[in-house]
Amino acid sequence: MENGVTQSLGSGVIPVAYIPRGAVNVAISITTGGMDDDLQLFSRTGRHLAGTLIADDPVTPAPGSNEFVWNANGIDAGNVDDQFITERNGFYAYAQYNASGLNDNLAGYDPAGGATTECNDMEITYSGDGDRFDGSVNNGTVAGGMQVERIHIDEAPDDLLLFSIGTGSFWVTATWDSVPEVSYSTVNGMQVADISTQESAQKAVEQLDASITIKDTIRAGLGAMQNRLENTATNLQIQAENMQAAESRISDADVALEMTEFVRGQILTQSATAMLAQANSLPRMAMQLIGG
Repeated sequence: MENGVTQSLGSGVIPVAYIPRGAVNVAISITTGGMDDDLQLFSRTGRHLAGTLIADDPVTPAPGSNEFVWNANGIDAGNVDDQFITERNGFYAYAQYNASGLNDNLAGYDPAGGATTECNDMEITYSGDGDRFDGSVNNGTVAGGMQVERIHIDEAPDDLLLFSIGTGSFWVTATWDSVPEVSYSTVNGMQVADISTQESAQKAVEQLDASITIKDTIRAGLGAMQNRLENTATNLQIQAENMQAAESRISDADVALEMTEFVRGQILTQSATAMLAQANSLPRMAMQLIGG
């Protein structure tokens, strides 16, 4: 994603941005084409910082939840940790969903501003979900003029994950003043490891354990890929040998066919010669009988 450049993305559970610790004045907005897509901001520990609440009960959802976009993607409060709060989506291995202090901006929709909450000395401003305020039920479609959602972060004290959850394609634009360079160790939180307290030391150990697990997973994946490549090479060699054998059998069949035609020609020639010789001998035999 480039600063200030708008790009189009498909819908579903879409990772929009990884916002590293130390990023300053980050603003991300999406514009939908009429279908509802909602921005969802999370910490890597699973805390839901801004967006729409996941329904506790999809049938009778709690006020403030947006059951449509989450349920349309098969996610509810009962399975969110298994279906969404996963390492594959960028969360820590020990992360769990936590919506305490969620900025869902139920006060009113404001694409140019919104409601501001504070978390760990970070100010988060969320425009709100236009589908709640377009005069119709929250049904997954958004009226014109309410198809923009925006989240602004003054400065990220920790690594953050931003997703778009919905059912339609959308355009996304991101701007920022500064963003630190991201390395693999940065993504896994190892650069902020602190062991000054028991709690922080335990967290560092958990991060290290998660990194080891990721390393083992990567090694296992590379090993599996190497095995597949070796099996593919073996299969290709076998196929080449089979092809050579098939070509040899085809050549043998061609030679046999040519030999058959050759022998057939010889037989016909010999038969014709014998018949001609016999035909030539009959008049001589008749003359001998007459003369004798």
